[in-house]
Amino acid sequence: MGSKAVKNLAQSHAIILIDATERRQAEHALYLRYCEELTRETETLRTFEEADKPAFAAWFDLEFPAFLEEYRSLDLEVQELQCRVGKVFAYSEMHGVSHRNAYRTLQDIELYGEEEELFDERAEPEENFDQDSKESKKESQSSASEVRQTAPTTHVKSIYRQLVRKLHPDLREISTERETQLWHEVQKAYTWRDIQKLETILKELDGGENAELDLSYVSIGDLIEFQREIQRRLGFLRYRVKNAKKDPSWEFAKTSQDPKQFKLLKKKLAEQLEKDRLNLKNVKTSLEEQLDSWENSTHKVRNHNRKSKPKKVNDQSECFDF
Repeated sequence: MGSKAVKNLAQSHAIILIDATERRQAEHALYLRYCEELTRETETLRTFEEADKPAFAAWFDLEFPAFLEEYRSLDLEVQELQCRVGKVFAYSEMHGVSHRNAYRTLQDIELYGEEEELFDERAEPEENFDQDSKESKKESQSSASEVRQTAPTTHVKSIYRQLVRKLHPDLREISTERETQLWHEVQKAYTWRDIQKLETILKELDGGENAELDLSYVSIGDLIEFQREIQRRLGFLRYRVKNAKKDPSWEFAKTSQDPKQFKLLKKKLAEQLEKDRLNLKNVKTSLEEQLDSWENSTHKVRNHNRKSKPKKVNDQSECFDF
């Protein structure tokens, strides 16, 4: 269709010619704003994971060594008791017997070593459970990787490829110290899907901080899709930051520099640790009482069986007793 025909159609209102420049600029500005928010959230989470948590862990080990030793020992004891009680419940459920009978049978198993034969029926379910657990782990890992890749994949890969062509050591005869540093920053930013950082590095390479990225090749629809994908990524990051704020190591580097806040943190931790220790002790006591009740019942049954057992008659002594 010629230009004259287009003009005629436009004049007759059959089509409307729209200048998309303003709309593109608006969507681009909104995209950049989301990128900045994404960068802030990413940097916040990165600081927590790479600085606050390791510093807190090192300080905690030095500040509460006695508690850690006692807690770990207590935790091992509880795990052993839970294992014993769990075996009783599992055997009871599988063979349709009471918990006391299951405990008594398991005691005989320990004495006579028949555990493999008695638990043959459990072998297949356990294997299935292991397979299910492995599958669930794979699913959780795949879902985590899917969430992590919710950043605008096409745009990220496009920028990353440009940076690879500019900075990859194998494609350059000589790399300056700054270029080597930028290459490492690119790898880190790509791992975290930090779009803003990748764009900043590309701007620097293309002509400094004032250089503008050429997004003329990107349609308005793609810009809107980029915004949606960044918003999904933002939602995931904000959820992680929200959970991280509940961790005692949140902003530990900042808290440790404030004597008042640091003292308050130590007090809260000490109180929480004492609660955890008491709770673990209560769990241990409850498990021990459960096992003791089964043990006492087993002793009563065995004593009763011994008393009610008939005495053997010695026929020869009765016949030839002179």
